Amino acid sequence: MIDNQHVLQNPYLYDLASGPLRLAKSWPIYFVNGYTFHTKQWGEGRTTYNSGVCVSGIGQDENSSDYYGVINEILELEWPRQPIKKLVLFNCEWFDTSKRGMRVHKQFGIVEVHKNRKYAKFDPFIFAETATQVYYAPYPGKQRDKIDWLVVMKTKPKGVIDNKYTLEVPYQEEQSHVTFVIEDDPVDDLQDVETRGEEVDVIIEEENDFIEIEDDFIQDNEDEEEATTNEEEVE
Repeated sequence: MIDNQHVLQNPYLYDLASGPLRLAKSWPIYFVNGYTFHTKQWGEGRTTYNSGVCVSGIGQDENSSDYYGVINEILELEWPRQPIKKLVLFNCEWFDTSKRGMRVHKQFGIVEVHKNRKYAKFDPFIFAETATQVYYAPYPGKQRDKIDWLVVMKTKPKGVIDNKYTLEVPYQEEQSHVTFVIEDDPVDDLQDVETRGEEVDVIIEEENDFIEIEDDFIQDNEDEEEATTNEEEVE
């Protein structure tokens, strides 16, 4: 007999408790948190490396630490009934977090992982929303003592502003302040009384509404007209 007091009243919690569908979708690519993640198989032979993943967790010493691994599979789970409820999980292979499998440079904070040492416990799945992206850079071949170690490089997400990448405001000395004011003389007349311009002898006749110009200028025009008429008669 079922105790009614312990029946779930929230329909969403009831659907989640019933479990997801038995069939899950598998994706080679997934975009989340500003990153484009690929599975390890999908990224083989490509110029870009997007299968590296990092997640924060609690270690054996009860201290928070970062776990580094590679995505083997991207799974999408779906719960029945409306509204549709989905969850994306990353199936990852983790590097060993002990001193034999991971080390951190004391001065520069560079993280290195041993590519042949894996995490011993079975804990492969993480929520996609908790993942950040990294890639692993090998050392040059000449450094044989580090040939099995990879340097962890964290990737900056696209379209997301992180405070740790924000540049500080550069130092700038205070600007000097002006202690005097230059005053302009007010303009109250469009005529420049200080400059003497050339006077033009022009008389305006109000009755006939025309301008009389000096006789010398008129005489010159009459001589030019007479010379033009003589040239036409000669032709």
